[in-house]
Amino acid sequence: MEEMCGTGPRSKRLRLEADEAERSPLPSQARQDLLVRYDVGPSRLSAPETKSAKTSVHKYHVVSHALTVNRVECREAWATAITREEKLYVHHFSQATWAGARVCAFQSSQESPGILKILCLMFSGESVSSLQNRSYAAGITKREWKYLTAFAACFLTNMGNYLAFGGIKIIPGIPEQKLDTIINLCGLQGNRKERLLELWNETKDKIYSLREDERQLGLPPFGISMYYHSTLRKEDIDTVQAWMAQHGVEGWNTKIWRREEEMERNGLPLYELWIASSEKLPTEVYTYRDKCVIEVIYGHFCEEMKEVVEHLERAFHYGNGRQRDMIKEFIEYFKTGSIDAHKRAQKIWVSVKDLSLETNIGFMETYRDPIGIRAEFEGFVAAVDKDKTVKYSRLAEISEQVLRTLPWPREFEKDVFHMPQFQSLTMISFANSSIPIGINLPNYEGVRREVGFKNIVLENILTDHENVGKVTFLIDGDQEIFKKRVQSALHIQIACHELLGHGSGKLFKQRDDGTYNYKYGEIQHPLTNESVMKCYTSDQTFDSVFGSLSATFEECRADCVGLYLSAEPLVLNIFGHTEDEADDVVYVNWLCMVRAGLVALEFFNPQTRNWSQPHMQARYALLRVLLRASENEAKDEIDQAGGSSEPPFLQLVSQETEVMISLNRSKVRSVGLPALRDFLKRLQVYKTTADVDSARAMYTEISQVPDNLLALRRIVLVKKRPRPLLVQVNTVLDESCEEGVRLIDYPTSFEGVIASFVKRFEEWTLTC
Repeated sequence: MEEMCGTGPRSKRLRLEADEAERSPLPSQARQDLLVRYDVGPSRLSAPETKSAKTSVHKYHVVSHALTVNRVECREAWATAITREEKLYVHHFSQATWAGARVCAFQSSQESPGILKILCLMFSGESVSSLQNRSYAAGITKREWKYLTAFAACFLTNMGNYLAFGGIKIIPGIPEQKLDTIINLCGLQGNRKERLLELWNETKDKIYSLREDERQLGLPPFGISMYYHSTLRKEDIDTVQAWMAQHGVEGWNTKIWRREEEMERNGLPLYELWIASSEKLPTEVYTYRDKCVIEVIYGHFCEEMKEVVEHLERAFHYGNGRQRDMIKEFIEYFKTGSIDAHKRAQKIWVSVKDLSLETNIGFMETYRDPIGIRAEFEGFVAAVDKDKTVKYSRLAEISEQVLRTLPWPREFEKDVFHMPQFQSLTMISFANSSIPIGINLPNYEGVRREVGFKNIVLENILTDHENVGKVTFLIDGDQEIFKKRVQSALHIQIACHELLGHGSGKLFKQRDDGTYNYKYGEIQHPLTNESVMKCYTSDQTFDSVFGSLSATFEECRADCVGLYLSAEPLVLNIFGHTEDEADDVVYVNWLCMVRAGLVALEFFNPQTRNWSQPHMQARYALLRVLLRASENEAKDEIDQAGGSSEPPFLQLVSQETEVMISLNRSKVRSVGLPALRDFLKRLQVYKTTADVDSARAMYTEISQVPDNLLALRRIVLVKKRPRPLLVQVNTVLDESCEEGVRLIDYPTSFEGVIASFVKRFEEWTLTC
């Protein structure tokens, strides 16, 4: 589950608004800050683009120097919750995660690995402040320096030049010639300086390029994806996927590529399936049904995978018995690319309980793949907060009882219930393009069915920040209660989202031997009252059947479960909320989700009618369900009694420059819950029965943005607040320190973020 904020594209109408802002009497900086909030996104502008349109596009993709930076606090857990031996384990496992995290740059764009090297080199020749002062002396303004460091910090935290949350390309606000001046000024010497200049000359055009097909992640030709060669189309990918399904090959750690010089062999299309591994095993060649030739090539990201293995081997010496068993499987996985080895590691991870540390690593989340099959690299190290874990453990203990309250028949729930684990963690190291606030792993369906899963809340990411000023889109009467109860509401929402959202429901499936894991033909379909006949075949998964719909559909289902159960007294009691306080928490949770659905309009592209972020599409769909319920309620009241003096369940009240949420708390249970119940039942039934056609029809319709809501998007864009960047600690071996490992903190500034990554990639930078 991600935070409920971000960035998004814009409609043609907003071009007029931006023009008005350009002519406005605001100070020049205020005008620019306003203009940067608008965009034309990947909008297929008619060719050639006008100068004005190009300027607007450029400003939208520039990283704002007004971004804030927050520190990921973990020093208390480091000092009190981790032993000396564990600190050595933490250090080496963290080193493994960050070695692998460089893969995220390769998975972002063609130019991102080069940009990563440029930033690490240019800021490693001397201190950031020293380069800053020499740049000022050479005529670089403070504003230009701020734009450079903002881009560098944003790039590094996203591990690429496309935002992890939204998939939009980012470029520096400093002019190219000024950045060229700074690069030539930097304090590197000899071969390393020559390498920096070489990388800059190779990469600078791509850094600033904003061709229409480069502005966001997506399938070519409408976006870029490093999971698929630019010449591939959906039908090509489907062919390779069909071969993979037939041969039992899973796509998590793969990419599908082609060689420009050899795109055919023996008259058939030639595709390459690259598998991440440190070992370059012999290439395997297959001819698939006279449709194509497929080469399976091992050794993708081999240098990074070798480093991951080396650091894991060092961590092995400081792990306990089960940690060592897990690391052995991780090493096999990264050496050979074996998904089976990674599954064995995940089974061990799930089975190990009562730890003081949690560590995991691999290619696990598929959000950035436009097809929803291939995963980005991630790894994390965290300390278990045993006191805060207690309340989540209590929810886990009654989860089977709570699951019975969900709106689908018992046959649609898992046959064997594995008591899930739920933990509160203090994150020490999270190596990826973004840091979530909640995690539900593993994602392997078979592992979840066989041994269960773990649910995690990262408490130091879900930090109780001080609320300053008004919360956007909320009426004055809701401001105080929202600020007072939002943390409590979010804890319940995240817990139910991860544990009982992602953790609930069964997939009806035909086994390899032709039998079924459900009573085929004997179970009544909850929506049609006919016998359930449709199901997954033995080689299908939810992701493979639902494809690009899978991520947002599943996030919507989990959000619905969280919202639905937030009103369940059994759940509220677990978190210590009763009577009036419980009612407040329920109301704020619903208010929070409605607001998230409104904010999600940032991520809708009016030109392509597409969504750039699956979580936000999910929250918008949920908003539409609740708005529709309110509209139906109003119609019923008019039909039955000629209207009502009581406010409707939900309204978005808009004026010229403002939109406010009006949520009638007295109708949450009478209007909101029944609508949510029906929608949630449909989500689960379609998922259980592999009914992707019905799911797509329903979900596409509810995700549409009608004109009245599209009109609100202008206001949402003007009021949006950028997601803050996060600066993490580093660990270093230090024999002068009693524990042998030292924790390094960094300032909450762009320079602090840059310094943390320069230190993190210090040894690698020497080989660039």
